[in-house]
Amino acid sequence: MKTDLQLKKDVTEELDWDPAIDAAAIGVEVREGVVTLSGHLPSYAEKLAAEHAAEKVSGVRAVVVNLDVRPTGEFSDEAIGSAARDALQWHVHVPADAIKLRVEKGRVTLTGEVEWGYQRKLAERTVSQLRGVTGVTNQVKMRMRPAPNDVVERIEAALRRHAEREAK
Repeated sequence: MKTDLQLKKDVTEELDWDPAIDAAAIGVEVREGVVTLSGHLPSYAEKLAAEHAAEKVSGVRAVVVNLDVRPTGEFSDEAIGSAARDALQWHVHVPADAIKLRVEKGRVTLTGEVEWGYQRKLAERTVSQLRGVTGVTNQVKMRMRPAPNDVVERIEAALRRHAEREAK
């Protein structure tokens, strides 16, 4: 088991390694395997990258995020909403007009209904990368679809295909 000092070193190095993160703007504290990240970042995307970097370090038991997003520049909620709408409209895997947006103080809330889980996650990822966004709340729901009768066979066939490909 790693000591808190070793975990702090590993998390700091992981933050330094990622080019999407300004590690100098992030404070790292560790207590009993729980990592606390603090500081002020210019984008929500950078905040997500920092969270992910800390979570993937071996030995980290939990991550507490005390990172504030303070965008550089002026971004009105109207501009963010328009950019988010355009980004979702232009994304080929997000159904047009399936997702509704609300923006308040830079925080984007997504609502609506999609067919697949990947579309829900993709919508969140798409708007989280926009300038001026300070947070994303994803309330998009997936439509309930009846499972095909042969779902077990289809899953087994997919696993076989992937195993054969990986074996090669």
